[in-house]
Amino acid sequence: MRTCFFEHVRDGECKEEVLRAPLGKLAEAFASAHHRELFDFVCRDSDGLGNPLPGEACLNLGLAVAYWSDTLPEYNKDVVIARDLDRRARRAHLQRLHRSARRLGLSLRVPRMRKSTTLPSHRNSTIHLVTGALVIKHFTGCWHYRQQTEMLNLMGLSRGQDFVRDRVDFLRGANTILFESIESWARAIKERAAG
Repeated sequence: MRTCFFEHVRDGECKEEVLRAPLGKLAEAFASAHHRELFDFVCRDSDGLGNPLPGEACLNLGLAVAYWSDTLPEYNKDVVIARDLDRRARRAHLQRLHRSARRLGLSLRVPRMRKSTTLPSHRNSTIHLVTGALVIKHFTGCWHYRQQTEMLNLMGLSRGQDFVRDRVDFLRGANTILFESIESWARAIKERAAG
């Protein structure tokens, strides 16, 4: 899964500074005694067998916060290029239709394409949020939405209780192929930890 984050790391622009703010806030919260239960879940016993939560879970939730706060751009370059190519192809097709209609003396009424600047199933914040949620689900055997929401809140992304669940359901329905590939990757993390 290539994201802008990895391009920034490769180009030497961002490195770990992108994650420093959200993960730093989480570490500060863990240092206080107010979040002892969450600290135990993340750092000591996430699966009931005394294993800490895999780093991929916190990393992906931190990346979701970084994208959501506009620290990183939301869309991968390849997704934006594909969207632009689709627009060009549609425009060229409509121009051909209009020229043909004009040549034949017909009136052609084509509904306008709605302006859309977002590709929600390809938002990096959604992808990383779902990735973190699936790592937690497969590693612990349960979704733990409350803990995920609390972690996001501590990192700087304050949303309602159903926010993570809604994003997971959205990506599952909007981009099944991507959802299934993330899910198989999350399962592999669990198998690697067990083996």
